[in-house]
Amino acid sequence: MVDNVMHYPYRILWIFPRIFCLLLLLAAPVQAERVQILSQFHAYKSPRQIPNLSFEDMKGTRKQLSDYRGKWVLINIWATWCAPCRKELPQLDNLQEAFADTNFIILPISIDSPQTAAKILTFYHERDLKNLPILIDRTAAVMKIMRPSGLPVSWLVSPSGMAVGEVTGYASWDSDSAANLIEYYLQQTP
Repeated sequence: MVDNVMHYPYRILWIFPRIFCLLLLLAAPVQAERVQILSQFHAYKSPRQIPNLSFEDMKGTRKQLSDYRGKWVLINIWATWCAPCRKELPQLDNLQEAFADTNFIILPISIDSPQTAAKILTFYHERDLKNLPILIDRTAAVMKIMRPSGLPVSWLVSPSGMAVGEVTGYASWDSDSAANLIEYYLQQTP
């Protein structure tokens, strides 16, 4: 009888690790989704001030980042000669369409040279891009200021003009995880 009493506490201790493992397995899909949402997006620990970038539309009208104050802005730097950029831009068009009635806008700024600017218009027409403005960094000012390490590159900028994070390289912008990311930040707007 004493032997049974002595083994009882050990049986309970044996059950706790199994319950713990079961709880971990049940929580794994939730953690995996969180990682998937933020996998390509590098959120800054502290928001960073973005200079008032200048760029032009296809008509040569000067635009500035400050023109979009009060909105969440995704600045995307791309070029027609960049294969990942060409793959990504139609996805950005879909993302902009999905968030058309919100406080979010995508500014795809091409770094194509002024001599090849016609390729941008052709690219938009061939891929039926209707939701994104055509913007050009004709003087390479955006490139000089932002100094991206590669293309494509995107920065998410808050309504107050602070960058909250970036994506360097290709990202799947028409995915649920990208939509979840944008929705998360839209909810952060005061």
